[in-house]
Amino acid sequence: MNTHEILNATPRQRRLLLALARRSPVSRAAAGRIASGSGAADFIDSTCSRFGLALELNDPQQGYALEERQRRQLARCMNRESLERFYAALPDDWMGRYPGFLRGDPSSVARLLGDMPANTRPGFCVLTYERIAFFRCREARPAMLHELLKTVNAATPARLARAAGGRDAVEEMLRFAAERGACSCGAAGAPRPGRKSLGRIEGRSRMSDREFFQAVTPRRCHRHIPGLLAGSTWAANALWQTIGTAAVVDLSTEAYRAGVVPAALRGLLSVACRVGTARLCREAGGRDGLTDMLRAADVPTPCEARFRVYRGQAGLTVEEARQRMHWTPYYSVACAFAWRRGRQMRQAPTVIAAELSPESAFLLPAADLSAVGDLGAYPYETFVPVAPLRAECVGNPAQYEREAISLLLESLGRFPDVVKRMWQESREEVV
Repeated sequence: MNTHEILNATPRQRRLLLALARRSPVSRAAAGRIASGSGAADFIDSTCSRFGLALELNDPQQGYALEERQRRQLARCMNRESLERFYAALPDDWMGRYPGFLRGDPSSVARLLGDMPANTRPGFCVLTYERIAFFRCREARPAMLHELLKTVNAATPARLARAAGGRDAVEEMLRFAAERGACSCGAAGAPRPGRKSLGRIEGRSRMSDREFFQAVTPRRCHRHIPGLLAGSTWAANALWQTIGTAAVVDLSTEAYRAGVVPAALRGLLSVACRVGTARLCREAGGRDGLTDMLRAADVPTPCEARFRVYRGQAGLTVEEARQRMHWTPYYSVACAFAWRRGRQMRQAPTVIAAELSPESAFLLPAADLSAVGDLGAYPYETFVPVAPLRAECVGNPAQYEREAISLLLESLGRFPDVVKRMWQESREEVV
């Protein structure tokens, strides 16, 4: 894929690239609106040829779609490029000079647009729309977009139409801003701006990954940044213990949107998925968004064609347990969790099993050592963002107890080696 040419894409080509970067295929009607008069099929073929993209689905009836690997690569590339252009277009010290801008305050929006060169305002409106509609930017409210579009469209409608790729694109943006902005302006339960994250990473296009983490974390966390950039799970755990669960989840989503190196994002997600699964899923925009984050971090997936996983629990039905995201590829570990939970809750333990395709499961470092002793021989847990289609109970309570006791005795035999390994890792982190 010719990523360096995306900067030079025409507005209509950019609209098509954004549509192809989404999960659902581009319908024939949508392709026709983007092509605007010229043949939709010819326009799509020429655009894909220019940027080195190959269509996996090319059917006027079913739509048009890229091969999944290329789709994810295109989405990551456009996300990062859009983010950098967005920050580059903002004036210096914009958070201090226009405090109500993110909330959509009309006076703050008017002052910002007044300080911005006239020829950049339409393009900035389009970038803001992309950040909110396509890349789930939760720091900026749709009300802000609504004020931007209302002002710029009233002043220079022709320029806005050229920047957006057609009048129909402007109407689509106005409709989106009106619908979303109406529900985010003072409504109960409306989404709030992020924890000043947009202001803290101002100028991201001029920052290295190290500078980015220094800007968004307290000074006391800076000694963990080199380890985090190298993909150290120990550094990510130390960071979590310093700033807390909510902050490490927010940091993970900010790092994903900023396009940091996969190793650092992988370390953060290994902790955030364990300690703040529900919040992370909500910040990512649902299970599909969380899956995209894990793929962007290059979290490993199983190699087997069909992958069997287990979950030990008590007090849940099979259907309730099937919806949970934390599983293990090791039957004995699931038995130990079930046995422990059953004793704690005084309910019958159960172990359920499910088969997954490799692309729907991610292997994260096992970290809940207190649950069943050290898991040095069982280094992974399986994180499943999308619930398996079927699950079934396996084993019985007597078998769970035997497996749990065997695992505990095995871990006690490795205890001296475990202490030595943990001490070495902590020394490496300090250095």
